[in-house]
Amino acid sequence: MYRALADAIRDAEARGVTLSQVALEVEAKDQGRTVESIREALRRALVVMREAVDRGMVGDLKSSSGLVGGDAAKLRTGPDGPLANTPFRDVLARAIAVQEVNAAMGVIVAAPTAGGAGVLPAVLTGIAKAQGIDDERIIDALATAGLIGAVVAERASLSGAEGGCQAETGAAAGMAALAVVVFSVPTVLALAFRWFPETPLGRRVLPPAPEAADVLPDLERRRHMRDLVGHPGQTVSELLPPELLPAAVSVRCMLDRELLPDMFPCE
Repeated sequence: MYRALADAIRDAEARGVTLSQVALEVEAKDQGRTVESIREALRRALVVMREAVDRGMVGDLKSSSGLVGGDAAKLRTGPDGPLANTPFRDVLARAIAVQEVNAAMGVIVAAPTAGGAGVLPAVLTGIAKAQGIDDERIIDALATAGLIGAVVAERASLSGAEGGCQAETGAAAGMAALAVVVFSVPTVLALAFRWFPETPLGRRVLPPAPEAADVLPDLERRRHMRDLVGHPGQTVSELLPPELLPAAVSVRCMLDRELLPDMFPCE
């Protein structure tokens, strides 16, 4: 799989094929399968996506806590407003519907994860409905979306626990944006998607990617603590383990809740 979207675009241009074709061929090669079998897997995924949208739109699902559920139906059938009868409102309702199915332990497609599962199905099925786009073009869009997901997984993270909400929903938004490109002019808009964040307008409307220190402000301290593990040391003052100990202590020492004396040896 590609480590950069630009590489996929160059390959597509050099061969005179679409990004979706490039994505399907690379996926087929990586998995040792045929392109048609990959397309069939994407067709099944599309069926599950649509079923999740339809199920969530009913409005009778609730999470086990009872806090999540019913909002997609409210958005779909609610009072008219500036967004009434627009694809935008329909896409919003679809995204919420999928997430409500997920919260109720229903079947969804993790695209790329369960936490961001509503974005891609909502955008693709919503726009396809509004524009009368057939399933085969949606399959092409799904394949193209996988390019972004693969690049993010390879070079950053799709884990919400590691990268926050932007790792899941942000990656899903990127996948959806590139997937919609398939419905228009693939290479031109993909390049625009790549360079827009670096334009003056892009820098104003898009937040910069966080530095590692912003996501994990104590990264250096953690690294230092990790380096100390396994090395003998001494407490620098009286303390109660495992608080403030600059090196990892043994299990026995951690379970012993007595105050450790000054200069107590540990490792």
